[in-house]
Amino acid sequence: MATTSCGTCAKIVLFITNLIFWITGIILLGVGIWVTIDKTSLEFLTLFYHPSLKVLAYTLIGVGGFVTILGFIGCFGACHEQKWMIITYFIVVLLLLLVEIVCVILVFAFQSEVEKYVGDQLDDSVQKEYGLDGYDDVTTSIDALHITLKCCGKNNFTDWETSAWSKAKMNASTPFPISCCTTKEGSLEKLINNESVEPIDREACYAGSPNDFMNSEGCYDTLYEYFIDNLWIIGGIGIGIAVLQLFVLVLALSLLRNLKDDYE
Repeated sequence: MATTSCGTCAKIVLFITNLIFWITGIILLGVGIWVTIDKTSLEFLTLFYHPSLKVLAYTLIGVGGFVTILGFIGCFGACHEQKWMIITYFIVVLLLLLVEIVCVILVFAFQSEVEKYVGDQLDDSVQKEYGLDGYDDVTTSIDALHITLKCCGKNNFTDWETSAWSKAKMNASTPFPISCCTTKEGSLEKLINNESVEPIDREACYAGSPNDFMNSEGCYDTLYEYFIDNLWIIGGIGIGIAVLQLFVLVLALSLLRNLKDDYE
């Protein structure tokens, strides 16, 4: 195969772009493996049990592997001017872009359902499951949520007054879990390792509510704000990826149009 000067330019840019894809895929693969191994990273997400969350890290590994392979196909196809590889690459990227558009539409279409699910799940965990026998994972997840986002209960710390945990322990001196107190550095790691969580000042935390030694804000609003704050970052990255995909589609099409058989 040979190319025109325009095709050569498209070939070089396509190769460089897919080299970046390949490196990005390796990074995603590494992050997915890291999240799988390091349980302290997303411990509180186990609270919102759902098949999609259960395989979050494995999905990240799958995406990383897919992007790595796609980047390799793009690099190899452009470098060696393999027409069938470039066509395969073009079709896969186009399908991927269409799937991303559908996913974005679905996220906005079912936004209220997702918010309700998270709110209901958090309420059930606080009111009916925390601290009870058979719900150790829920207890750990709620504590991790308190420590990670510096919050307490679903709406605020008073949610614990009507909880099954509060009724079971019958202790007015500790109206909310100790994880609602501001804790010392390294508390999350201790929690994951089944060690006791140490508040900065236990006595001051339970002296009166609210105070500077406890987390008084509810976890639902804090969690929502956490995702909204990161949504702009995710959205920006998503838009950037979509633009990049359109760019490589144009490059692949340009290279295909300018490829010439050696006998021509």
